[in-house]
Amino acid sequence: MEENRWEHQEQAVRCFLREEKGILEMATGTGKTRTAIRIMKELFCQGAIDQAIVITMGNDLLAQWHRELLTHYKEAILFRWYGGYREFARFSLTGFPCKILLLSMIPEHMETVLRKMREKGSRTLLVFDEVHRAGAVMSRKKLVPYLDSYRFRLGLSATPFREYDEEGTEFLESSIGPVIFRFGLEDAIRKGILCRFRYLTLPYELTAEEKKKKQKIIAKYAKLREVQHVAEEDMYRELARVNKLASQKLSEFQKLLEVHPEILERCIIFVETREYGLALQRILLRHTYRFHTYYGRDDSSNLIRFADGQIQCLITCRKISEGIDIHSVKHIVLFSSDRGKLQTMQRIGRSLRKEETNSDKTAVIVDFIYRGMVNEDTTADQERARWLTGLSASGKDGEHEAEPGITGCTDRRNREHEGNGRI
Repeated sequence: MEENRWEHQEQAVRCFLREEKGILEMATGTGKTRTAIRIMKELFCQGAIDQAIVITMGNDLLAQWHRELLTHYKEAILFRWYGGYREFARFSLTGFPCKILLLSMIPEHMETVLRKMREKGSRTLLVFDEVHRAGAVMSRKKLVPYLDSYRFRLGLSATPFREYDEEGTEFLESSIGPVIFRFGLEDAIRKGILCRFRYLTLPYELTAEEKKKKQKIIAKYAKLREVQHVAEEDMYRELARVNKLASQKLSEFQKLLEVHPEILERCIIFVETREYGLALQRILLRHTYRFHTYYGRDDSSNLIRFADGQIQCLITCRKISEGIDIHSVKHIVLFSSDRGKLQTMQRIGRSLRKEETNSDKTAVIVDFIYRGMVNEDTTADQERARWLTGLSASGKDGEHEAEPGITGCTDRRNREHEGNGRI
């Protein structure tokens, strides 16, 4: 049974070895890193490659890759170019036939490495972790001249497609490869790889002042349209920000904590701004002192303390949406959530990893749903609530256990998982 649970990794490895380039779309916690390492090992053993370059965003995630490789691939020599490490020159000069470079996804650094290494491109494996990041405009410009020189190109992500960025998504598909294997959150929960979760929604409304802010935003863009082209996404982003900073969310959360203070145990709270996080801290102080912030590099020690259990609750903006592996997270609170599913999938995935010491773990996701007037735009929150309600039903007794899909480049309408539950 245990072996069958991880069969998807074998399928993913076989699929990439056959295609030689493409994206593995695998839910957070289903073993993307381990699968990539297995692909590396196989290619090295076959004599197909002499080197691998792992490219991703963020020193924390690169450090995690370093730990995984030290543990699971001791035969390889590791080099780093991120943070304070500058080991690319040594990587390029060594003749050892099994070497790996861990590289930060900084456009200029990627260009330097891929340009200097392209003569060895036919015997190099490129691994782009959180591959959607590589579709950003500056990254595309730096990567385009060199990617075709590399025979093996592997993309990894739970959410590989760039929402509201058709050009970026097309670049990923054409230059790194289409999705060749998919194993989503529903698959992982039904297989028992990820734990189930309860989805708890708290209703909120906007104050008169917050509604006035939204009216001013709409009026501003209406005026701009008279003289120039404006992107609708920009207006919706500003409108959504008002909801993300809604003051009533804080009072509703305070009411929840009065009944269920245990929500703060092994909890990550996502907020939009530091200022909003400061207002939230005043509420948390009534219930616990064992919380801290994690907004950037200066707070990196707090992530370690949280992982070690010294801190029970972490307040953050975007920093740990991707990649970081902390199995003991049980509660996620979404003061800030995007309209699209990409960011939400990454954030809730932080809590769905199973624990060896708690086989019956059930996570809890707390979300805020706008209850506006009939003529107000409430669709973003409602759509997210329907999707997460349906997802929270995955893996319950009596439901059909779907097999993971091995696909080519699928229709974009089917790229996002559709929830069919009700609030």
